[in-house]
Amino acid sequence: MTLHSPSQDPVQEWGEEEEDGAVFGITLRREPVPPSSDAAELSTAFGFVQYHTVKVRRLKAATLERLVTHLLDPKHQEPDFIRVFLSTHRAFTSTSTLIELLTLPPVIRLWLEEYSEDFHEPPQYESLRLLCMHLRHRLCFRRLAQTAATLLKSESASQHSSESLQQEPRDQEDGGETSTKEEDKHSFMDFPVREIAEQLTRLDSDLFVRVVPFHCLGCVWSQRDKKENRNLAPTVRATISQFNAVTNRVITSLLCPSSPAQRARIIERWIAVAQVRCRQLKNFSSLRAILSALQSNAVYRLKKTWAAVSRESMATFDHLCETFPDENCVLTSREILVEVNTCGFEISIFSGGVVPYLGTYLTVLTMLDTALTDTVEGGLINFEKRRREFEILSQIRQLQTSCSRYSLPVNPHITAWLQAHTLLTDQESYELSRDLEPPVDPCPTSPNSWSSRLLTKKLAL
Repeated sequence: MTLHSPSQDPVQEWGEEEEDGAVFGITLRREPVPPSSDAAELSTAFGFVQYHTVKVRRLKAATLERLVTHLLDPKHQEPDFIRVFLSTHRAFTSTSTLIELLTLPPVIRLWLEEYSEDFHEPPQYESLRLLCMHLRHRLCFRRLAQTAATLLKSESASQHSSESLQQEPRDQEDGGETSTKEEDKHSFMDFPVREIAEQLTRLDSDLFVRVVPFHCLGCVWSQRDKKENRNLAPTVRATISQFNAVTNRVITSLLCPSSPAQRARIIERWIAVAQVRCRQLKNFSSLRAILSALQSNAVYRLKKTWAAVSRESMATFDHLCETFPDENCVLTSREILVEVNTCGFEISIFSGGVVPYLGTYLTVLTMLDTALTDTVEGGLINFEKRRREFEILSQIRQLQTSCSRYSLPVNPHITAWLQAHTLLTDQESYELSRDLEPPVDPCPTSPNSWSSRLLTKKLAL
């Protein structure tokens, strides 16, 4: 035991230890010793604290069998190890393989209660049925067997309900006709700014809470373009489709009026929706979508239109573009969504919910997947990579929880207008833009002259 000043670093990286099928990172951690009465007087008088050194082992890489052994060993349990493992295990093994290896009831209970999406394998639900069979064969798993059976029943019922809805296309067509009629009755300028932002936030948050965090991992999302993966990560695709739909809705609404002054008023209104309400509601998804639309090829080139936008709105727009630049979306979104303190990053506690720009997390996770290898020397699973990925996935889960704080009314007229199918394609938008304002020599006051502003691309499905 030694006496140290409290200001000294209590953690020191010591190196690595290798065992059969595993590599551990070693950290020496100084922890305060409860002082005796004499030591307490000395500490108070001279400002010193008595410490002893503790050796901490952290599993960095291992075979699957050693990872599971470490998972089930209560003597060497690491903080969050179980959650890191359950959040990312499908990146290095299958659910059915893990079922064969797991024997600890608390781990299985956590798996069923907080990571039930691992068992969503319609229509047969093979892994969930396998788990039910394993649990029924052991008396200590009786309650867990009931939990698994209830989940299987719920998943099956949900599947039957989805199939029934798919067999009723006429109802969907009727809904589409209603949406078109509602769109014909109302225009964008008829709706209050606050209510537009509320409906965007309601739609965005409903989709975001359904996102399966594991599907955001780079090893999953990067495979979406393969022919056999057309149905991969449907919850992520739905969120991205909504983002792109908002972008297209903004562009379409801007290109309908024939007068530059009318288009300028619509631009000002969308800027107000983004700044006044979306930012206040912490809906960074629609905020980013609106900025993407205003910076698109079809809109930014409308020099006469932008010249008619008020100085106040232009100042607000410039501020938003500086705060949410697309090329730095990873950094800026983290700065806004999290607060930095001495313990690291923590999600800020807002009175309402938070809908993030999902592209931020997809970008970070793709970068991690590219930068870090899946295995290390000896073919061991790189669990440090999974820890890094878990940090991002846990942020997504926390933000999904925050979305439950939203309590937003439903406005069927605005919702119908937002979801109407009469949207322009990128090519149609650009051609209409050129018809409205044929190409001319560059105007020094147009957005085209802002060299620091990069045009934003839509998120790719």
